Amino acid sequence: MSPAAPGLTISGQTIPGSAAAYPDATLTALAPLSIAWGRRDVLTHADPSTATITLALRADRALPATTRRGAPVTITEPTVGPVFSGTIRDITIDPPKPGHPTRATVTITCADALTAVKAKRLNTLGTVIWKGQTLRNIWPVEPAIDRVRRVLRTVHPTAALETPTTWTRDARTLLSAPVRAVGDTDDPSKYSVLAWDLMREALAAAGASLHHTPTTTNLSTWTIVPWGEALPMLPGGIPTARIPAQGVRISTSTSSQTDLIEVVYYPSGEGIGAEIDWTQKQHYRSRTLRSNPRTSTRIETALRSTNLPGVPFNGPTIDLLITRCARILDDTMWDLAALTPRLSLTSMWTEYLLNPVTRCQLQIQLTGLPPWLGLGRTIPTVILGATTTWDGNQWAAALTLTRQTFQP
Repeated sequence: MSPAAPGLTISGQTIPGSAAAYPDATLTALAPLSIAWGRRDVLTHADPSTATITLALRADRALPATTRRGAPVTITEPTVGPVFSGTIRDITIDPPKPGHPTRATVTITCADALTAVKAKRLNTLGTVIWKGQTLRNIWPVEPAIDRVRRVLRTVHPTAALETPTTWTRDARTLLSAPVRAVGDTDDPSKYSVLAWDLMREALAAAGASLHHTPTTTNLSTWTIVPWGEALPMLPGGIPTARIPAQGVRISTSTSSQTDLIEVVYYPSGEGIGAEIDWTQKQHYRSRTLRSNPRTSTRIETALRSTNLPGVPFNGPTIDLLITRCARILDDTMWDLAALTPRLSLTSMWTEYLLNPVTRCQLQIQLTGLPPWLGLGRTIPTVILGATTTWDGNQWAAALTLTRQTFQP
């Protein structure tokens, strides 16, 4: 039996997708429908997830006023629940085609709630209670995971951040690493910062990516995933794409060409003990991975060292982050794109690869690798991202995989 079609709501109104609704409905959902999510590289942050939706519009009617830029959109899968939640960013209408004179075609592009985090500008940080004191327009030194949560709730007040406890000890250490104080009490009227700038440097401090993972109970649920880690949720694996005798070339990945890693951090503030010091003085710590470095990667974090400037360095979490990043770069030498098959999703894979909560954490065992690659016949991989497409009959997934470095 073919899987049920995904459900679609726009501005809270269900858009029918059945043939029976086609003659009378103003809008009817058509295939294809696709969802793209994830990040482009091993040491980068996730981009906003996007959905591309195709609709048929009765040619004798205008597009409903509820289908507009900024309108909320939810896509659900019957066995999973929400697989996408966001807002409309772009609408294109193509006129009726020969042979289908009664229907225009509407293409809608949507983006998820991470878009608002990237766009929101904060002109005040509000009031927080710190050690019994009321602080106005300052966020004090705090663990990276708390900073991520604070930024999220500033932009999305109902946000719930999922932090699985099954990550490695080092990953949990970085999630708890202290990040610098930010703000300005001297002249709050002059303070202005992008929410994403504060989020990005906190995520980099934790060595992790953030994903919007809506659930049935809360569409503003989020999950943080450490770089280089994934969780084994499914037995077995997927075989590599068939490799023809000629015509396929496996090359080194772009990220593996990094010869030097540099991390931006902030020393303890000068003068008042620094836990509510908003100094902007950046410091740098680097590690050369190969002699005569030609390419470098700068990781701009909010990490805070515990020493004052000018005294011996004391920043174990900074060195831990550099060490983990170096291992990830070394472990992800090969670009696996040519070996990754496009999956027609069975019921088991559908549940895990469509569910926003599991897809960003899922380990996939890639089997049947060629011996000449030197990685072994089976390796655990991390899903950096994917595009999942409903073609009217089933879901298919094009995955971007990279080798998993750290095992939980």
